[in-house]
Amino acid sequence: MSLQSDSVKTAIARLITLTENPQSLLSKIGFALIQQHKNNIEAQQAPDKTPWKPKRRGGRGRLLGGRQGAIASSLYYRIQGNTVVIGYGNLLSTIHHHGATIPPRRIVPRSKQALFWAGAKHPAKGVDIPAVTIPARPLIGVGDGDVRMIQEMVRNEYWRLFLFF
Repeated sequence: MSLQSDSVKTAIARLITLTENPQSLLSKIGFALIQQHKNNIEAQQAPDKTPWKPKRRGGRGRLLGGRQGAIASSLYYRIQGNTVVIGYGNLLSTIHHHGATIPPRRIVPRSKQALFWAGAKHPAKGVDIPAVTIPARPLIGVGDGDVRMIQEMVRNEYWRLFLFF
């Protein structure tokens, strides 16, 4: 007995195409992950939904510029074989993702007026800047919600292949 149904043959052909050339599905997953990471930056949280450590001095505004800031704008994805790679494209993102310590240093003026401000003892020969620690604020990763989203996208793609032929 052989199966001669054109609709079944079409569905099987689509399934083979998806598994042999998954770039379309992987691109959708990559785009969705970038959007989710931008949402996390806007919500000031890591991919696993844990809140970021707040600013040390209680500064105004959002950390890292929110959804449209330089860090969120540097997020990208690319397809490598059967894998989606998520990354960021600037040094500032690396510093915030992993955290960093900037060692103490002394600023020395090039001219006498360079370090002038009201209330300071003048002439100022230099200014000592203390060490600064930037806590890690994870930008990229795959949390439980992301795994469920990817599973749903794969499931929907398979249903689309079989239902719409």
